[in-house]
Amino acid sequence: MPVFLTRELLPALRLRPQAKVVFISSSIARLPYPGLAIYGATKGFLSSFSESLACELHGTSVSVLCFHPGFTDTHFMPSAGMNMRRIPKMFVHTPETTAAGIVSAIRNDRPGSMQMSVRGSESSWQVSCLGQSKPDCSLISSGGYPMNKRAIAWTALILVVAFVGFSFWYTMMCEGSWDGIPLEAEHEGELGFLADSLRADVSYLSETLGPRNPAHYASLAATADWIQARWESQGYEVRRQAFMVDSRECANLEIEIPGKRYPSEIVILGAQYDTWPESPGANNNGSGVAVLLHVSVCSSKAQPDRTIRLVAFTTQEPPYDNTESMGSLRMRDAPASSTRISVLCSAWMPLAFTNRSLVPKGCPFRSRCSTR
Repeated sequence: MPVFLTRELLPALRLRPQAKVVFISSSIARLPYPGLAIYGATKGFLSSFSESLACELHGTSVSVLCFHPGFTDTHFMPSAGMNMRRIPKMFVHTPETTAAGIVSAIRNDRPGSMQMSVRGSESSWQVSCLGQSKPDCSLISSGGYPMNKRAIAWTALILVVAFVGFSFWYTMMCEGSWDGIPLEAEHEGELGFLADSLRADVSYLSETLGPRNPAHYASLAATADWIQARWESQGYEVRRQAFMVDSRECANLEIEIPGKRYPSEIVILGAQYDTWPESPGANNNGSGVAVLLHVSVCSSKAQPDRTIRLVAFTTQEPPYDNTESMGSLRMRDAPASSTRISVLCSAWMPLAFTNRSLVPKGCPFRSRCSTR
């Protein structure tokens, strides 16, 4: 019936300086509701028809409005077999509120705006037709008739309390219970040896060799030879990419563990072995070099799916960073670097972890705040 009425009346409405076509749909047009399948389908058709009609009438004096009231306390729902007791009261409107909202939206509609106000249970939307020759309808938020302010306030309060409660539980109470032997205890000997080895490498780089850069070229060259010797002692073939920096030869060093399934896909783990001009470079980046050397030990007998490439870069720090003398840029631009790199990781200033509590004595939740 709405389609036939619109078809008959629309030619006369288009002759008027201002006219409105109003359809009353339902929020069920947007939501599935078991037991009211046919009713929902008819309302869905009405909504779609209204949207299309609004776009077709874009640029004319006729406005098309389609309203989607939410649950309204009338005799319709009980007669349709709906149990109104299952619906929270905050989502149910009186007929007067619904009617007032519809009348207000009709009055506020601008001539020729071609808008469709869509009213749901607790929200409202507006569909606007944009463009001239070919309108583009898109959903944008708009005002609607009054919402239940008390319901909104209570909903917001419940959400805030729930968030605060969950945050407290997660940060203070969710310590958990654990069974079995801690990792540190199960591998105490192995981890102790690893810690001592890493500490020895960092100590050698920072204390014995000290600053490592072209300004301290002897230490830089000694570091490169030391890394190469370590890798060769592990059974690797070391490739050197040598280039001149300030009339001195510097070199990137790399080794590879060939991939079995996808050998052309490269996973790169890199670390720089040079330092800032006068820095001993213990953490930046002696620690990264130590990690790189021990990863190569763990990977010496591995059979990875993809090729693993370990790279020790030189001349990464000022004044060579972001210049043609930067080691990583030299490797990137090398002809042999035209391979498919899947992953690139940098071992730069690795952090150290301990199972000892590092919480200050003044922490009010000391038993819950252990840092590991």
